[in-house]
Amino acid sequence: MINDKLEQILIIDDDQAHNYVATRVIEKMKIADKVKTFANSKEALEYILKQCEELPSGLCPELIFIDFFMPAMDAEELMRRLQDANFSNWDKVVFIGMSAVVKQESQERLFELGVRETVEKPLSTEKVKDIYSRYFAKQIT
Repeated sequence: MINDKLEQILIIDDDQAHNYVATRVIEKMKIADKVKTFANSKEALEYILKQCEELPSGLCPELIFIDFFMPAMDAEELMRRLQDANFSNWDKVVFIGMSAVVKQESQERLFELGVRETVEKPLSTEKVKDIYSRYFAKQIT
């Protein structure tokens, strides 16, 4: 039973197959009312800024998974643009970096920009449960 269900989780990844699988994993876990995906990081940035800065704070995703490497804008640039836009919800949103291969140097730069941790793709029930339990859940049974 999930006691602390999230309003919304965002997945930002240019790999549509991974988005589909990750969405299904999270939906089966029933840890969020809504799971939204973006294959385009520029659109995701606009969405985050609108949902978290312009609209009531309850519409801001609490958990955001970001693929390290995307063609239009990578995770590092997305995080820099959030900083440049004076993103004010750092304490309300948990950013998790994702990659097929996690490299130390990429990880460190993302941590400096506000990403809390990184995880290897694909997202699995175990990985999401671990992240969720550390940042959000009071109890998962």
